[in-house]
Amino acid sequence: MAKKKVALDLISDKPATKASSKKSAKKAAKTQSGGETNAAVEKSKMGGKVVSEAKKVALDLGIEEEKPVAKKTTVAKEDASVFQELGKGGGVKKSAEAKEEAPAPVEVDEEGQKIIQLKPPIIVKDLADALGLKPFKIIQDLMVLDVFANQNQSVEPEVVAQICEKHGFVFEREKREKGAGVHKEEEVIAEPEPEPEPEEEKLEYRPPIVTVMGHVDHGKTSLLDAIRSAKVVDGEAGGITQHIAAYSVEHKGNRITFIDTPGHAAFTEMRARGANVTDIVILVVAANDGIMPTTVEAINHAKAAGVEIIVAVNKVDLPTADPNRVKQQLSEYDLQPEEWGGKTICVDVSATERIGIDDLLEMISLQSEVLELKADPKGVARASVIEAKMEQGRGVMTSVIVQSGTLKVGTPFICGNYSGKVKSMIDDQGKRVKSAGPSTPVEVLGFSGVPSVGDELVQMESERKAKKLSEERLDAQ
Repeated sequence: MAKKKVALDLISDKPATKASSKKSAKKAAKTQSGGETNAAVEKSKMGGKVVSEAKKVALDLGIEEEKPVAKKTTVAKEDASVFQELGKGGGVKKSAEAKEEAPAPVEVDEEGQKIIQLKPPIIVKDLADALGLKPFKIIQDLMVLDVFANQNQSVEPEVVAQICEKHGFVFEREKREKGAGVHKEEEVIAEPEPEPEPEEEKLEYRPPIVTVMGHVDHGKTSLLDAIRSAKVVDGEAGGITQHIAAYSVEHKGNRITFIDTPGHAAFTEMRARGANVTDIVILVVAANDGIMPTTVEAINHAKAAGVEIIVAVNKVDLPTADPNRVKQQLSEYDLQPEEWGGKTICVDVSATERIGIDDLLEMISLQSEVLELKADPKGVARASVIEAKMEQGRGVMTSVIVQSGTLKVGTPFICGNYSGKVKSMIDDQGKRVKSAGPSTPVEVLGFSGVPSVGDELVQMESERKAKKLSEERLDAQ
């Protein structure tokens, strides 16, 4: 029995001397890496004579010898890395691999698609771990997309989505709660949907919004100036001092809003962005010139927008004026004058002589009554951008016309790709106002960037949500 015990001790690599026994015990207590590692280290320090004697005794007793693991190169390397981690106080430090976070969990939706959720910024190495691939494979995919990055650099979410799709995954963004180590699905923030048609009792009459269009030399600007100057309240200091690309006038107690557009391009851009701001188009045609190519362009724009057209035959005071010729030309473009049995209203005017201005405004008021223009002033505020610019010392100044609801100072909003909060509003008289109802033109201060003509300003629940939605839209560009 004693001889068998000695053999077992030798096989288990128990040292023969007292000093080496203490040394082995000390290392075993420090490494805590299992019998294999200790055995490998001890065997490497034992003399060949001791090992040979152990083999001989074991064979004599019929005891199967354990295979030495230390002879494997890979195990030896692992042992070296373990000893490098040993501290003076004893114990084994966790390796860098153990400290790494587990790959992002892969979810499978109802359609069987594998979904990976990662939070930007997304590092190439993290993406590789999530997809179960080597980093060099992801780098190769990036190079195909003309994106050059090493494994420690981040890539854009749009690029990540393409790589995930290539490998059969669906990429979804997620955000991590502050101070937490778990992922959480990102809050979905969306622009409020247009409200369904309000009940009839909630609707109130709103002023018509009129756009003046026509050939550049036919007196469009002169007509706008004539309307504006004729309706400025007498005695008001400075008259209309604030140019905000739109203004309101009153005619017999009824308010009319005019858009002072720089040309047909702005009208087309607004319509292209879905901003059907205009209710009525005033088509200005010179009585001495007749219909010009630009006039035809204006007719086509107005018809495409589906708005009512009122023709202002201008310059009737000139000796060469021929209004009947103009009306005949209009018939060729399906604009049959009312006096000829058609439905198109034609008014003879002279901007320079102030002739027919009141008649034109009267026709606009009558047409707006026929259209029954109404809006809900208590709904979500929505407005359309008609002009936007950056002014030195003031920031982004944006002219808008409120379409529904009431825009107030302090209202958070989203407009195109930009967010903001209404800091102040200025009306067409240059006065600061605290609120603006439907069909009211105002200049708004408080945009985070310069929006495009035709963008819709929509009231948001909070400034935080408005900023978040703006960031998402800008990132998506």
